[in-house]
Amino acid sequence: MKLIKEDIDKIVRRIFAKQHPLLPEIMINWNKIVGFNFSTKALPLKITTYTYKKQKINTLFIQAEDNATAAELPYYQDIILERIKIYLGFEAIHQMNVTFYKGKNNSRGNGNDIIRAFRTIQQLRSRRI
Repeated sequence: MKLIKEDIDKIVRRIFAKQHPLLPEIMINWNKIVGFNFSTKALPLKITTYTYKKQKINTLFIQAEDNATAAELPYYQDIILERIKIYLGFEAIHQMNVTFYKGKNNSRGNGNDIIRAFRTIQQLRSRRI
């Protein structure tokens, strides 16, 4: 029996690789990287790259759904970056930036669409079809 998770992973890779090639792998393994508690309260949004002293620095932007999670996640930054390094096999992410986003009821391109899509992907990946 084929898992729907495999098809969803292909779709996630195709869509989010356009933003940054490492983002889909982090999104797919997010549950394992940060654990169940944080994976339900925080999402990887994007990766930005800049050059500092001739070295590329990748920053992972994480969106937390409440202030408590946004305040707590930076304390786990070293652990999260180390786990990302383990899953990807090399030091791909050098920094983390956690932001809190309070969504509005009307979601017209304000970031809520990404959150809803990511939550749906997480739910579908956990089912067998």
